[in-house]
Amino acid sequence: MRYIFAVFGVLIIMIFAVILIVRRNPAPVPASQTGKKQVVLGEYENKPVTAQYIRRGEITADEERNAIRVSVSNQERVIEILQGYNETVTKRQTYANNAKAFAIFLSALDSAGFAREKETTITDERGICPTGNRFVYKLQDGTEQILRFWATSCSTKQGSFGGNSVLVRSLFEKQIPDYSTVVRDVKL
Repeated sequence: MRYIFAVFGVLIIMIFAVILIVRRNPAPVPASQTGKKQVVLGEYENKPVTAQYIRRGEITADEERNAIRVSVSNQERVIEILQGYNETVTKRQTYANNAKAFAIFLSALDSAGFAREKETTITDERGICPTGNRFVYKLQDGTEQILRFWATSCSTKQGSFGGNSVLVRSLFEKQIPDYSTVVRDVKL
Protein backbone atom coordinates (compact mmCIF):
# COMPACT_ATOMS: atom_id res chain seq x y z
CA MET A 1 0.00 0.00 0.00
CA ARG A 2 2.89 2.36 0.81
CA TYR A 3 4.30 1.80 -2.67
CA ILE A 4 1.00 2.75 -4.28
CA PHE A 5 0.95 6.02 -2.31
CA ALA A 6 4.60 6.67 -3.20
CA VAL A 7 3.96 6.11 -6.93
CA PHE A 8 0.81 8.24 -6.75
CA GLY A 9 2.77 11.01 -4.97
CA VAL A 10 5.55 10.94 -7.58
CA LEU A 11 2.98 11.17 -10.39
CA ILE A 12 1.33 14.20 -8.78
CA ILE A 13 4.71 15.92 -8.37
CA MET A 14 5.59 15.21 -12.03
CA ILE A 15 2.26 16.60 -13.26
CA PHE A 16 2.72 19.69 -11.09
CA ALA A 17 6.27 20.19 -12.48
CA VAL A 18 5.04 19.92 -16.08
CA ILE A 19 2.32 22.51 -15.40
CA LEU A 20 4.87 24.92 -13.91
CA ILE A 21 7.24 24.52 -16.87
CA VAL A 22 4.48 25.07 -19.43
CA ARG A 23 3.19 28.18 -17.65
CA ARG A 24 6.68 29.65 -17.35
CA ASN A 25 7.23 29.63 -21.14
CA PRO A 26 3.92 30.60 -22.73
CA ALA A 27 3.66 30.88 -26.49
CA PRO A 28 4.37 34.43 -27.68
CA VAL A 29 1.27 36.49 -28.34
CA PRO A 30 1.45 38.25 -31.71
CA ALA A 31 1.03 42.02 -31.62
CA SER A 32 -2.43 43.00 -32.69
CA GLN A 33 -3.67 45.41 -35.31
CA THR A 34 -6.23 48.07 -34.56
CA GLY A 35 -7.74 50.95 -36.39
CA LYS A 36 -9.10 51.47 -39.86
CA LYS A 37 -7.21 50.60 -43.03
CA GLN A 38 -6.61 53.85 -44.96
CA VAL A 39 -5.24 52.56 -48.29
CA VAL A 40 -4.59 49.26 -50.06
CA LEU A 41 -0.84 49.14 -50.52
CA GLY A 42 -1.08 46.76 -53.49
CA GLU A 43 -2.55 49.62 -55.52
CA TYR A 44 0.79 51.43 -55.24
CA GLU A 45 3.19 48.66 -56.28
CA ASN A 46 3.54 50.02 -59.84
CA LYS A 47 3.66 53.66 -58.82
CA PRO A 48 6.72 55.73 -57.87
CA VAL A 49 6.01 55.62 -54.13
CA THR A 50 8.38 55.30 -51.20
CA ALA A 51 7.55 53.49 -47.95
CA GLN A 52 9.44 54.94 -45.03
CA TYR A 53 10.18 54.07 -41.41
CA ILE A 54 11.85 56.56 -39.08
CA ARG A 55 13.01 55.77 -35.55
CA ARG A 56 13.74 58.88 -33.51
CA GLY A 57 15.66 58.69 -30.24
CA GLU A 58 14.90 60.25 -26.90
CA ILE A 59 14.72 63.99 -26.36
CA THR A 60 18.27 65.11 -25.59
CA ALA A 61 20.70 67.87 -26.49
CA ASP A 62 20.78 68.60 -30.22
CA GLU A 63 24.32 67.20 -30.50
CA GLU A 64 23.23 63.87 -28.99
CA ARG A 65 19.92 63.41 -30.80
CA ASN A 66 19.91 60.69 -33.45
CA ALA A 67 17.43 59.00 -35.73
CA ILE A 68 17.41 56.17 -38.27
CA ARG A 69 15.46 56.43 -41.52
CA VAL A 70 14.82 53.49 -43.86
CA SER A 71 13.21 54.25 -47.24
CA VAL A 72 12.11 51.59 -49.72
CA SER A 73 10.92 52.13 -53.30
CA ASN A 74 10.76 49.96 -56.39
CA GLN A 75 14.16 51.38 -57.44
CA GLU A 76 16.18 51.47 -54.22
CA ARG A 77 16.44 50.81 -50.49
CA VAL A 78 18.14 53.48 -48.39
CA ILE A 79 19.23 53.69 -44.78
CA GLU A 80 20.23 57.05 -43.31
CA ILE A 81 21.59 58.00 -39.92
CA LEU A 82 20.29 61.44 -38.93
CA GLN A 83 21.84 63.75 -36.34
CA GLY A 84 20.17 66.54 -34.39
CA TYR A 85 16.68 67.95 -34.56
CA ASN A 86 17.31 69.25 -38.10
CA GLU A 87 18.06 65.61 -39.00
CA THR A 88 21.29 66.16 -40.89
CA VAL A 89 22.27 63.00 -42.77
CA THR A 90 25.59 61.76 -41.32
CA LYS A 91 25.61 58.36 -42.98
CA ARG A 92 23.75 56.97 -45.99
CA GLN A 93 23.82 53.60 -47.70
CA THR A 94 21.85 52.77 -50.83
CA TYR A 95 20.97 49.36 -52.23
CA ALA A 96 19.29 48.53 -55.53
CA ASN A 97 15.72 47.25 -55.52
CA ASN A 98 13.36 45.89 -58.17
CA ALA A 99 9.64 46.01 -58.86
CA LYS A 100 8.95 42.39 -57.84
CA ALA A 101 10.76 42.73 -54.50
CA PHE A 102 8.96 46.01 -53.82
CA ALA A 103 5.54 44.50 -54.63
CA ILE A 104 6.16 41.64 -52.19
CA PHE A 105 7.43 44.10 -49.55
CA LEU A 106 4.28 46.23 -49.91
CA SER A 107 2.14 43.09 -49.63
CA ALA A 108 3.93 42.12 -46.41
CA LEU A 109 3.50 45.66 -45.04
CA ASP A 110 -0.20 45.51 -45.92
CA SER A 111 -0.58 42.22 -44.05
CA ALA A 112 1.20 43.74 -41.04
CA GLY A 113 -1.22 46.68 -40.93
CA PHE A 114 1.12 49.41 -42.22
CA ALA A 115 -1.87 51.33 -43.62
CA ARG A 116 -4.00 51.09 -40.45
CA GLU A 117 -4.75 54.27 -38.56
CA LYS A 118 -6.12 54.36 -35.04
CA GLU A 119 -7.70 57.36 -33.38
CA THR A 120 -5.61 59.50 -31.08
CA THR A 121 -6.38 62.62 -29.10
CA ILE A 122 -2.76 63.79 -29.34
CA THR A 123 -2.54 66.54 -31.95
CA ASP A 124 1.17 67.32 -31.58
CA GLU A 125 3.42 64.28 -31.24
CA ARG A 126 6.59 66.30 -30.61
CA GLY A 127 7.76 65.70 -27.06
CA ILE A 128 5.65 62.58 -26.58
CA CYS A 129 7.64 59.71 -24.98
CA PRO A 130 10.65 61.94 -24.16
CA THR A 131 12.80 59.13 -22.71
CA GLY A 132 11.90 56.53 -25.32
CA ASN A 133 11.69 56.21 -29.09
CA ARG A 134 9.13 57.59 -31.51
CA PHE A 135 8.42 55.69 -34.72
CA VAL A 136 7.05 57.29 -37.88
CA TYR A 137 5.57 55.28 -40.75
CA LYS A 138 5.00 56.99 -44.11
CA LEU A 139 3.99 56.32 -47.68
CA GLN A 140 4.87 59.08 -50.15
CA ASP A 141 4.43 59.65 -53.86
CA GLY A 142 7.13 62.20 -54.61
CA THR A 143 6.30 65.16 -52.39
CA GLU A 144 2.70 64.02 -51.81
CA GLN A 145 2.21 62.29 -48.49
CA ILE A 146 -0.26 59.42 -48.90
CA LEU A 147 -0.18 58.35 -45.26
CA ARG A 148 1.75 59.16 -42.09
CA PHE A 149 1.28 57.45 -38.73
CA TRP A 150 3.32 57.38 -35.55
CA ALA A 151 3.83 55.27 -32.43
CA THR A 152 6.10 55.26 -29.38
CA SER A 153 8.10 52.80 -27.31
CA CYS A 154 6.52 54.24 -24.14
CA SER A 155 2.95 53.03 -24.63
CA THR A 156 0.92 51.22 -27.27
CA LYS A 157 -1.87 53.69 -26.48
CA GLN A 158 0.19 56.60 -27.83
CA GLY A 159 0.13 57.30 -31.53
CA SER A 160 -1.94 56.95 -34.66
CA PHE A 161 -0.31 53.76 -36.00
CA GLY A 162 -2.75 50.86 -35.87
CA GLY A 163 -0.61 48.11 -37.38
CA ASN A 164 1.71 45.51 -35.89
CA SER A 165 4.61 47.82 -35.07
CA VAL A 166 7.10 45.07 -34.20
CA LEU A 167 6.50 43.26 -37.49
CA VAL A 168 6.55 46.44 -39.60
CA ARG A 169 9.84 47.59 -38.04
CA SER A 170 11.32 44.15 -38.66
CA LEU A 171 10.22 44.20 -42.31
CA PHE A 172 11.94 47.56 -42.86
CA GLU A 173 15.12 46.54 -41.03
CA LYS A 174 15.35 43.34 -43.09
CA GLN A 175 15.38 45.42 -46.29
CA ILE A 176 18.88 46.56 -45.33
CA PRO A 177 21.31 43.59 -45.53
CA ASP A 178 23.77 44.99 -42.97
CA TYR A 179 21.28 46.92 -40.84
CA SER A 180 22.82 45.96 -37.49
CA THR A 181 26.30 46.96 -38.69
CA VAL A 182 25.11 50.34 -40.00
CA VAL A 183 23.27 51.25 -36.78
CA ARG A 184 25.75 49.66 -34.36
CA ASP A 185 27.17 52.96 -33.04
CA VAL A 186 23.93 54.96 -33.20
CA LYS A 187 22.72 55.98 -29.76
CA LEU A 188 18.99 56.50 -29.71
